[in-house]
Amino acid sequence: MISLRQEVDRLQALAKDTKDKLHVEMDLRVKSDVFCVQTSTELHEAQGRIDELRAERRKLVERLTEAEATLESLLEVTRSLERRIVEVNAEAATACKQLSSDRERLKASLVAHTAQLDRLRQYLADQDRGQSGVLPARIRALQDENNSLRRANSVLRRHSAMHELDVDTLVLASAGISADEIDWSLLGLNPPDAISPQGSGGSSSPDEPST
Repeated sequence: MISLRQEVDRLQALAKDTKDKLHVEMDLRVKSDVFCVQTSTELHEAQGRIDELRAERRKLVERLTEAEATLESLLEVTRSLERRIVEVNAEAATACKQLSSDRERLKASLVAHTAQLDRLRQYLADQDRGQSGVLPARIRALQDENNSLRRANSVLRRHSAMHELDVDTLVLASAGISADEIDWSLLGLNPPDAISPQGSGGSSSPDEPST
């Protein structure tokens, strides 16, 4: 009997242990099912996110393609502008060279004109000294005209400054050169403004040479 009781106790303990193990396994199975459901849900969410990322990637690839095309167009425009800048620089260099040449020719012309005037004055002075104050009528007339023109030039400059007129135009006009015959851009001057008849007439009449 004792042996049988012990066997029954052992079997009951074994049954209880087996029941506990089954309960644990059932809990694990339930947890496993819950985990599988959660994992499946997360997998579906991850798959949806992957699909969204793929769609965004396609859009980004399209935008990148458009950006590359725009960049290529901008590069072509930049290359065209660089070529145009080179051409403009070459044209500017040629224009500067031509302007320098014209300026030097103008300087040489002014120097030659001044030298001719100096020689004329020296010639007149020599003639004056050589003939003891007796000059031919033609030379005396030229000398008087030159002095009158110099006085008129001085008066023109003073009155032009007072009335804010274009001095260079008046001086050139007094030398018989019209404003239309001059390239003002090469001379570094502004085109002449309109000159009032009152300012020009009033400044030149007092010093006109008498004949």
